[in-house]
Amino acid sequence: MRGRHSPEQARRVDLVEPGYFKLRLVKHGWQVPAQIAREGRDWFAVLDGTALGMHRNPFLAEQVARIHEYGTRITLCEYVRLLAQKEWSRDHAPDHPCLFPTRPVTPGTLPLLRIPGRTP
Repeated sequence: MRGRHSPEQARRVDLVEPGYFKLRLVKHGWQVPAQIAREGRDWFAVLDGTALGMHRNPFLAEQVARIHEYGTRITLCEYVRLLAQKEWSRDHAPDHPCLFPTRPVTPGTLPLLRIPGRTP
């Protein structure tokens, strides 16, 4: 998908719809996967793999309004990839920015990429 202001990102602010999103928790932070879902009459959000509190009013459900207003809509495929990247990074790249979404990502603080079997 294209940028945040592309036509496919257009949505009504007053009408929450279930879907998959990505958003930054802090300025220049890593974009975490998010989901707005509905179970019966209750709305809830899943933010970075963690299900949050439910409420009948979507704007009162924890983090749903934030995801709806500030998130970029993504596909299910991209949502699953972002979650899988976090799982992979826990074992193989403990310094990866996806494990620290509340820290800004700046080029000067990123670790160097090391490719096994190659010398720098």
